[in-house]
Amino acid sequence: MVIRYSKKSLKFLSRLDNKSVLRIRAAAAARLIDMLPESEQSFAYELIKKLVRAWDPDYTRLTPQESLELAQAENSGFIDEDDVDWDNLSKYAE
Repeated sequence: MVIRYSKKSLKFLSRLDNKSVLRIRAAAAARLIDMLPESEQSFAYELIKKLVRAWDPDYTRLTPQESLELAQAENSGFIDEDDVDWDNLSKYAE
């Protein structure tokens, strides 16, 4: 199966941060797995579980990007929920 994106879609994706693009690609992969026959879906899920457990048996490891983001968050201070401008979240982007 070939997944094709329009130029308009790629233009939109190019403006997103890496994390968002990875989420979109993961969702596409999940949809592909959902298209498999049920017996093959089980195999795919078991393979993914084995890969995750091999990489992080107790589910506590952070990826390098997660480590970086956690360090940045711990050193950046906090903003009270009531002070967040929910209509303009882009102003908090670095």
